[in-house]
Amino acid sequence: MSARKPKPDLMRWALCWSNPYTHPPEGRPRELASEVLPRGQKPAFMNDWKPGTGYAVCCGPAVVEAPRRLSIEAKQSMRRKLLARRMRAKNPMFADAAIAAALEAKPDYYGVVS
Repeated sequence: MSARKPKPDLMRWALCWSNPYTHPPEGRPRELASEVLPRGQKPAFMNDWKPGTGYAVCCGPAVVEAPRRLSIEAKQSMRRKLLARRMRAKNPMFADAAIAAALEAKPDYYGVVS
């Protein structure tokens, strides 16, 4: 069973231009209004919004988590594993020689300690 993320307590509601391939009418912003409210409450601008104007009501979590970054050591380890897999798939007979040549050519990229 997969672990579920907790539901955010705050939701961000916005009135945004709905077509990403066109620009809003001259002098109008891409986002007309936005509000951060507790879950379950509706924003005040919902009363004034009319369908067909080109703007849409958008809703999402108010708090966005920062993306997780891999450490340099983890990246280098992953690069070495992918290199080995790629070389063994392309030419399994000479894979060890090809891997050694690639590691020697870019020791900083693959994290090879000489």
